[in-house]
Amino acid sequence: YLVDEDYFADCGGGGSSVGDGTDGLTLQNCNNQTTITYYEYEYDLIGIGDQCWFAENLRAKNFNNGEPITQGILANDNDYYLDGLDPKGFDYPCLPLGGSAGGDILAEEWFGLMYSGFCAIDNNVCPAGFHVPTITDFEILMSVVGSEIYMNGAKLLDNYPWTYGTNEMGFSARLTAARNSGNCSGFGKASFMSSEGSINGNGIMKTSMLAIDSDGYLSMDELSAVEWAAPIRCILD
Repeated sequence: YLVDEDYFADCGGGGSSVGDGTDGLTLQNCNNQTTITYYEYEYDLIGIGDQCWFAENLRAKNFNNGEPITQGILANDNDYYLDGLDPKGFDYPCLPLGGSAGGDILAEEWFGLMYSGFCAIDNNVCPAGFHVPTITDFEILMSVVGSEIYMNGAKLLDNYPWTYGTNEMGFSARLTAARNSGNCSGFGKASFMSSEGSINGNGIMKTSMLAIDSDGYLSMDELSAVEWAAPIRCILD
């Protein structure tokens, strides 16, 4: 595949594109911090409503106890339920320009990493004092944004380099595909894993994922915790 390095250079890599107007709320919600360093990377924090969120996607390749996270997403449920392979994995992000990143450092810098549903449910990937968001955390965020109005998700979408979002909340969500069985799926959406799982009638673990499409529409989907992977946004306990 080909990577447009100028595209990523123009985007400016990680970090949020929100101005200083949110600093007061961020300091209030985030224990007087606007950033946090985790595994030698400094993440921006953002206060929204009464919550304190990472303002960019997680990119840790270790759990918070130092244990490494396996690279790769299992191809199907049988890999775990029948063959016993480790379902807790990470993978590199999908490029919005087509194809998959396959370990490309430029895509990781802009989009962070993707984590399997089981990795999110384990809830040991965010730094101490933070957690992978629950469904309730997402519902609170959606209530602050106003999800009953079709375009309100645009308030969470980054406004550069795309014109889809206003990013007035400073959440800086970036459009990239999730991964299904290792393949890119759903370009044009910003998706985020929750930490909540449930077992269906067939004994398959499902997890919920928040999605924001390019029209600013917010939705929650229930998907296989083995086969699906998406970015994680940590939230303060």
